[in-house]
Amino acid sequence: MQQTKSYWRVVAVAGVVGAFVASACVVTTSTDDGIAGAGGTGAVAGTTSGGTTSTAGTAGVSGSTGIAGTSGVGGSAGSAAISYQCDPSDGKAVGTPASCADTTGMPCSVCTAAHCCAEYGACFATNPGNQCGYGGPNPGDSEILCIQACVIAATSDGGVADDMTIGTCTNNCITPKDSAGVTCSAVIGAQTSDLVGCLSMNCQTECFGG
Repeated sequence: MQQTKSYWRVVAVAGVVGAFVASACVVTTSTDDGIAGAGGTGAVAGTTSGGTTSTAGTAGVSGSTGIAGTSGVGGSAGSAAISYQCDPSDGKAVGTPASCADTTGMPCSVCTAAHCCAEYGACFATNPGNQCGYGGPNPGDSEILCIQACVIAATSDGGVADDMTIGTCTNNCITPKDSAGVTCSAVIGAQTSDLVGCLSMNCQTECFGG
């Protein structure tokens, strides 16, 4: 299905109910190879002791799994969380875009760099941090990492990475408030929607599984 840039935000507003429950998004092991290899060597939120565990289950920020592959997104392990801001009302990207250069050589990272560079850069923009990369249901989870982990968990359990599955995962990964405590929109961020759409169309197998 051809999605518009706002497609996954519309899906979230519609309240999609998928074929698996929210608890399917709580995952503790990983076969994921990361989405992009930009920046840093450890954890984003300082919740890991050595950069080897992730802040979002199987699709975590640091270590050998998650959106940034082996290189991590947010600097050295134990560093302070990156402050993030709710989307402005017009949905425009905030912050300075991150590099999308692949540093891992793994399929998802390579595919993201080749096909979704701009979307990835906007998602992990900093100063201020974008809710796509640094928000999520719990501070530091990251909306996109949360969605990736949720979809991978579903496909690993026999599901498929279709619109229903991805729609359910987007509903489970919305950012409630930004770092300043400001209430965000009741849907995923605009840049999260853009990146999910791009990955779904170009890197679904590499980044979301079957």
